[in-house]
Amino acid sequence: MSERSRGFSLDLGDLNSLRIKAAVTPTPTTISLLLSAYRRTAPAAPTSLHGRVRAGLSPEHAGLIRPLSMRNRLLVPDCALVPNPIPVDRVETAVEVLRDTPVEQVRQDLYRVHGDLPATEYWRKVAERPHNWMLGFAGCMEQAWQSLHERWTRTSSKLERETERIGKAVVRDGLRPLLSSLSRNIQLRENTLHFHPSFPTEDGVNAEIGGRTLVLIPMLNVRTAWIFTPYFDDSVWVGYPVSDAEAEHSSTKDDLAELLGPLRAGILRMTSTPMTMGELATGVQCAPNTASYHCDQLENAGLIERVRVGKRVRVQQTERGMATVDLFS
Repeated sequence: MSERSRGFSLDLGDLNSLRIKAAVTPTPTTISLLLSAYRRTAPAAPTSLHGRVRAGLSPEHAGLIRPLSMRNRLLVPDCALVPNPIPVDRVETAVEVLRDTPVEQVRQDLYRVHGDLPATEYWRKVAERPHNWMLGFAGCMEQAWQSLHERWTRTSSKLERETERIGKAVVRDGLRPLLSSLSRNIQLRENTLHFHPSFPTEDGVNAEIGGRTLVLIPMLNVRTAWIFTPYFDDSVWVGYPVSDAEAEHSSTKDDLAELLGPLRAGILRMTSTPMTMGELATGVQCAPNTASYHCDQLENAGLIERVRVGKRVRVQQTERGMATVDLFS
């Protein structure tokens, strides 16, 4: 299932039993930048990643992608989003998989996300000639990757460090804080991941992990984008953005900052004694509304709690928060 739809969620069940691994592959990054290249919110600068993708597309391929970027119903067949098995290090291999995808698989995935009769003329035409559409989409992927290859090569080591953060969280029983810090558009509430769209849409899917492996895929500089593919038999793929700045932070020696991010790690450490929101904002040098947002995420992870002391609301560590600070210090 593609990026951006209201009502997307993944029930992870018991986190203690969750199997999780990380994958660094350029394919999801390339797809996400391709699908969002012509959105009004995409950076206009030619040197931006989106600008590079737009400049590299031929007029024919731009015509295929532009309608996907402009419409709220961005529901692309899973076989186009994450070829299974996903190529680990070569977009070229993904392009070959797309071109060889059986017509019936394209139709099956298309009807699964759109129903028996796709609601838009664009997808009805795809249903009539699915092989031609897959060939065109594969060509778009190929051209986008040619524009992104140099940038990916320069920065992929930063994404490798993100996989180290995931590994440490798994080994040190830090899955809840990890899953609470993937993206501001992916939130963990109780044991369920909720994926939030950047624009309103009525589409959505609620899935369960069901004993499958959760595969986390860090994506380069795709802002609030995410990719969620719940239909594979053995795994569920979740792609999430890691900006250059966030990836740089992951190269520090602070394990707690690697897990939560520097700002949330600072907030969690400060709340060893009850603090007001204003005191926290001053202490970590950010705006009060920014501190409040990060406190919400830490609270969702069960690491802090808000308590009323007299006329003021203060923030303090929970027992889980204290244990997390001790574990990663």
